[in-house]
Amino acid sequence: DGDPHDEIVFELLGRTPNRVHLNYFKNGVDSPIDIDLWFDASAGDHLYAFEWRPDSIMWFVDNVKVRHVADGPATGIPTATGRVMASLWAASRSATDWAGVPNFATAAATYKCMSHMPLGSGALQCSDTFKPPSR
Repeated sequence: DGDPHDEIVFELLGRTPNRVHLNYFKNGVDSPIDIDLWFDASAGDHLYAFEWRPDSIMWFVDNVKVRHVADGPATGIPTATGRVMASLWAASRSATDWAGVPNFATAAATYKCMSHMPLGSGALQCSDTFKPPSR
C-alpha cells in the first residue's frame, strides 16, 4: 500500500506446534526468533498478545512475556500505521520446510476474539475474560 514494510508477527507453524515464531520488520529489515512453548498450541485455546510502544515491543503467551525488544540502532521499532490481520494459510511449495506440509483433511483454526487497545486507553477487551491454562 505504499507504506514502509513495518510489521509485528505472531506465527504458529503446523510443523512445530510447541513453538511460536516471533518477528518484526522495520523498513523491510526483520528480526525473527522461534520461542519454545510449554504446551502444544494445536491442543487448546491460548492467549497470544503483543504490546507495541514507541520504544519497544513485548510479546506475551498466556500472560507470560516471551520476548522483549527495545529500540536500538540495528533495526528500530516499527512506526508505520498498522493493520491487524489474521489468517490460516498453507505455505507455498518453497516454504514447506519452514511452515510444514499442510494436511487439508485435518487442518483447522479458530480464534475467539481479537482486540486492539490504543496505548494509554483503559478500554475493555474481549480477552479480559479469558483465563489461560495454568502452567
